Amino acid sequence: MELDEVSRLPPVIPTRPNAIRMHVEAQMADIGCRPNVALEIDGVSAILDLVLDGAGCAILSRNALLNSPRPSAYTAQQIGQPPLRIRLSLATSLQRPATPVQKAALDLIRKTAPSVVAHA
Repeated sequence: MELDEVSRLPPVIPTRPNAIRMHVEAQMADIGCRPNVALEIDGVSAILDLVLDGAGCAILSRNALLNSPRPSAYTAQQIGQPPLRIRLSLATSLQRPATPVQKAALDLIRKTAPSVVAHA
């Protein structure tokens, strides 16, 4: 499904500054359109409940859908060709040195994230 088609749908979407919403709005602005927001709701489970009730559609990560209590209750479509992607960033403080546990966690994230994201 192309992004301009998505702009005509009524999404149930998180309030700003949600990362997915901000990315979708920026990409839509680039092509001269904007979302036709049905409802602003924070929380994936609440959004999915409203979608099931027919309040609109949702723009979520595939992982959010797959980890929902009833993923088979929904259909999912890729947005755009190539598909929309959000670049991830790892933020750390410049004010404090990282502890050994933080360093180990960061190392694990750097090693694991590429394979996890590739399957999302």
